[in-house]
Amino acid sequence: MCICVILQELNGAVLALREAFQGQPLDEQAGRTAEDAARTREYVTDLVAAWPGVLALPARYDVAGVRRLLRAVRQRDADSKARYKGQRDLLLADVLEKPELLRAAMQGAEGSGVQPDAAGAEE
Repeated sequence: MCICVILQELNGAVLALREAFQGQPLDEQAGRTAEDAARTREYVTDLVAAWPGVLALPARYDVAGVRRLLRAVRQRDADSKARYKGQRDLLLADVLEKPELLRAAMQGAEGSGVQPDAAGAEE
């Protein structure tokens, strides 16, 4: 595989993760500031450093599926529901600090036989 193809796939994964973690499609972000975009880029970079496997999520689940994985982390139990209610930034900070939360959501979705890209509506 040519290095340019690998870089294109990597760039596509990073863009998809940015979209998933920002909470809205990149093409609908006209109202977003450059600071918002920079924060999201930095977040994805830090998350990739913490868990390189996160780069595989968009290809495996698509953007909506990654968002559903985040929702699964947020709704995993009563404490999580209370902790993250209206606190998207806190949820993302916890996922960055403990990427195993996202991995557990992925394993839970796979263990249930329901893939996140096919389950439920978007958040």
